[in-house]
Amino acid sequence: MSITAPVTVENTLVLRLSADDFGTDSSPAGDARQFVAVLPQPGLGSATSVVLDRVDENAFDRIAVGYQVDGQTFERTWTKTNDLGSTVTYTLLNSATDDNYVSAA
Repeated sequence: MSITAPVTVENTLVLRLSADDFGTDSSPAGDARQFVAVLPQPGLGSATSVVLDRVDENAFDRIAVGYQVDGQTFERTWTKTNDLGSTVTYTLLNSATDDNYVSAA
């Protein structure tokens, strides 16, 4: 997994990941310090998920995922909407892609 160290920007805990860090079937979180981050992808009909560790008992406020398509680099950012303990749900905030893709959900 190519997770970068989390950063805090204006009191927002942000984690950057690579698209390769995700699978469609994540195993349940192993202990109370972990959670399954569920990141829906509107328009694609699926969600990706990954098991992550909490930072000081907190789930990330935002998760940014970098990916490449046809040699170009893009990024999608999700914001936390619901923290149920072992599962945290996020909503797509924006997607830095070409003009033909939904840029906000």
